[in-house]
Amino acid sequence: MIRNYFKKKPPHAAFLSFCLLFLCATPFNKQIFPKYFLDPSTKFDQGIYLNIAQRGYEAASETAFYPLWPLILGTVQSLFPAEFRVQTANIFSLAIFALSLVLVWKVARKISGEAAATWTVFLFALNPNSIFHALAYPESLFSLLSAGFLWFTIRFLEGPSLTRSTGVFLTAAAMSAARPIILQFIAAAVFALILIWFFFRAQRTSTGFFKNAANWLGISACGMAAGYIPYGLHCIGTFQDFFAPFNAQKHWDRKFGFYWSLITNPNSVSSSDNILTWDIQAFYLPAILLAFFVIWLGRSAKKQIAHCPDICSEPVRSFIILLCLLIAAAHSAIAFLTYPIFMSLARHVFSTPFFFFGAIAVLYSAAPDKPRTYLLRFYAFGSILYLVNFWTRFGNSAWMG
Repeated sequence: MIRNYFKKKPPHAAFLSFCLLFLCATPFNKQIFPKYFLDPSTKFDQGIYLNIAQRGYEAASETAFYPLWPLILGTVQSLFPAEFRVQTANIFSLAIFALSLVLVWKVARKISGEAAATWTVFLFALNPNSIFHALAYPESLFSLLSAGFLWFTIRFLEGPSLTRSTGVFLTAAAMSAARPIILQFIAAAVFALILIWFFFRAQRTSTGFFKNAANWLGISACGMAAGYIPYGLHCIGTFQDFFAPFNAQKHWDRKFGFYWSLITNPNSVSSSDNILTWDIQAFYLPAILLAFFVIWLGRSAKKQIAHCPDICSEPVRSFIILLCLLIAAAHSAIAFLTYPIFMSLARHVFSTPFFFFGAIAVLYSAAPDKPRTYLLRFYAFGSILYLVNFWTRFGNSAWMG
């Protein structure tokens, strides 16, 4: 019965599993439950978002935390008693996470089919950095928006329409108002298009794709600019700096350079091996899978890959996979160019669905069935153990990312 439920309702089952793992973690640390429900913790970035939601931007350093999430939080919190503002924010984030899993599954099914979609939604939900989806962080909102953006992107690339154009524009605008994404997106989209042109330029059926893709890129870029401009104008009025969110990085001593220590002597903010394990994965895996997929494309792009009718056609599918992996890899590049140790890299990569869309699609495209199944099962088991560990860290008020 349980197995059938998991097969029929993967997003629901993944969310239920996430909640059950919270309960499984509580015997290992008696502070988890009270710090979530009774006297909720507001440490690290969570406290900053809650303060902005309550009082607005009071310092230039706070502009690094984009406004859409605090704005929504403040509105939702106003509907409940003030003494429950933290619990309200946490539960609201968890509810959005549940919605995002449904859309993540639909997008993943469109990219690679139902089996791949099920793995995508479970690995996304049960990786340890999904703990932020149960706290007052913007990751849940951003995950919902990014899955919606990819859904409209796929539909637009297959056949533009006013509705799909509007969907791309609005989700792009909302994404850029929720988290810094413009630079990563532009770099990833341009590079992905170059790769698709290189591999598919000889196919007659690709002509329409490139025309649609050029229009999509323009609409997306305009949407992201439109999402940021009101915030930039607010920063001018408050801090006399249109680019305050970018300049705020100096408050964390971030500055441009080549930080080879991330490779030669990797370390995380907390010096925790548990956190470092996932920071290192976030640093290397997107690039490794990207290289693997590019090599595979070079060998197979000339063939029309057989898909079931529900899966998007080539080169749309390949473009989406490349885009997702390149966005994840862009975060790794930013880490390498801005700071000598890992700072929240695993959260930026693994608490949003881009990496999982790309990674699972690559495995289902290019990996043999049996090794792929063993690898995914092993990775899921390890993720579950680390998620329990991250909950115990939450109970200790320790750094998680």
